[in-house]
Amino acid sequence: MELNERPLLLLDGDNTLWKWMEYAVPAYEAMCAVIAQMAGKTKIETAAAMKRVYSRKRTIENVLLIQGLKEDGFFNGVRNFDENEAIRIAMRTFSRVRSQHLQLYPGVKEVMETAHKKGWRQIMLTDAPGHQARRRLERTGVDHLVECIFAMPTGSDLPPSKARYRGLRESPIPVFEVEHEKPYTDLEGILKMTRDQIRALVYMWGDNDKKDMELARRWGMRGLFAVYGGSDPDLSARLQPFAPESVLRRNSSLLEAESRSSHGLITPIHHPFEVLSVL
Repeated sequence: MELNERPLLLLDGDNTLWKWMEYAVPAYEAMCAVIAQMAGKTKIETAAAMKRVYSRKRTIENVLLIQGLKEDGFFNGVRNFDENEAIRIAMRTFSRVRSQHLQLYPGVKEVMETAHKKGWRQIMLTDAPGHQARRRLERTGVDHLVECIFAMPTGSDLPPSKARYRGLRESPIPVFEVEHEKPYTDLEGILKMTRDQIRALVYMWGDNDKKDMELARRWGMRGLFAVYGGSDPDLSARLQPFAPESVLRRNSSLLEAESRSSHGLITPIHHPFEVLSVL
């Protein structure tokens, strides 16, 4: 990436640009139902088994769920079990329901379009796997506004239906893998900018105080704290059967974090349109 003196907006994705809970919860519920049907188990048993796999992987977005369930013996006793077919059915179900519910927060697209017109570069920095981030940008119609994506490694042992994502750097939006999650991202290394340039030119727009805003503090850059990205209690309760505890704790201290961040480098953002008053 070439050095550039234009201002730069670093974008988080989930709970910043789009409503993660609103698409994830029904998608996980639907996937749980089809896995339960394939295994001949109840949805309660299946959800508990999914949670064990995701907790072991330390993320609810691990694409190797069926493989993990198989390793745990969840499909033992299922006649003629076809692992690849189970992967295909589970992922197709999840993708279909996610697409039905995935949507940007009101105002996000307008903010990104306005920033683009003002000459701001926009780059996504996410702890999600790169192929998932790219697909969400495409499905929400803002992919043309994003220069590239920095994301966590997708993994070398993708299931067959995801094998095409090994060529991520050839995608319409270049995707580059980073070594460390936020807030430990090496911004000088990935952005090819000096620390002084990062302080002067880069803004971080994200919803997580301990990751996105802590990254801003570490580098002395402006942080746009998307406090509107807090979770719905009802959706959180529905996610609880599947999600590792670390995911469920993400919003538990949001109000406290907002209070701590309402001065200095960090600006609480209660609606996406407020970003425009800061840029």
